Amino acid sequence: MINDEIYHDLIATLYRAATHPELWPDTLERLAALWKGHAAFTMTVGSGAHQSEDLLIYNLPVESFVLYGDYYYQHDLWSPPWIQNGMHELGKVYSGEQLIKRSAFLKSIWFNDFLKPFDIEHSLFASLSGLSPKPSILVCNGQVKQDTF
Repeated sequence: MINDEIYHDLIATLYRAATHPELWPDTLERLAALWKGHAAFTMTVGSGAHQSEDLLIYNLPVESFVLYGDYYYQHDLWSPPWIQNGMHELGKVYSGEQLIKRSAFLKSIWFNDFLKPFDIEHSLFASLSGLSPKPSILVCNGQVKQDTF
């Protein structure tokens, strides 16, 4: 549970990272710990994700972003509805469970062939860039069989 003290610390931490980019790696680690996730990152959605200057990673292999940016972005079930429905306004936060029905997600290539091998079943997204076609997002991932965020 996030109490007022943790919430204020989270906002201050995000502000510091936004104004001092060298603080992002520590910030991502703290976010993952706070939300009981096992990975956190910032990236630009879509093809070539691993080549973006916005890519910062805590505790996931770079090859996961290469696979995403080269191929699996085509099977991404979270980003398209988030973008198409204009839900990626700066500061908006959504979970994967809010974007697609659980039953469809668990049967998908997106989950079974891409996310599951990296031990990802749940994600929490925050928009860092506003309403652009390829937004930059902050993501915290939860493990397979973990409760949702």
